[in-house]
Amino acid sequence: MLPMTDQTQITLTAPQSVNMALVVGPADELLHLVQDAFQARITVRGDSIVLEGDPLEVQSLTALFSDLIKLVEDGGEPSVGYVRRAIDLL
Repeated sequence: MLPMTDQTQITLTAPQSVNMALVVGPADELLHLVQDAFQARITVRGDSIVLEGDPLEVQSLTALFSDLIKLVEDGGEPSVGYVRRAIDLL
C-alpha cells in the first residue's frame, strides 16, 4: 500500500491586538514544543501561522493555535504546562 501523500495547508492570521510573541513563547519555546510534538510544518511570520502537512495534524494544530490566539486575545499568557496539556488532549 502506498503512503498517503495528501497534504493540507492552512494559514491562520491573528488579530492585530494579539502579541504573537506571547503565542510562541519566550525564545519561541512554546512554538518549539508544538513543533516537536507534530510532523506537520509550522511556520510563523508576523501575525500569520502557516500549517502544512497531514490533514488530521493540520486540523489539530489549527485548533491548538486558535486556542492560543484566543487565550492571548483575552489577556492570558500561555505557559509550557498549558501547551503540553493542550497537546495531550489532541
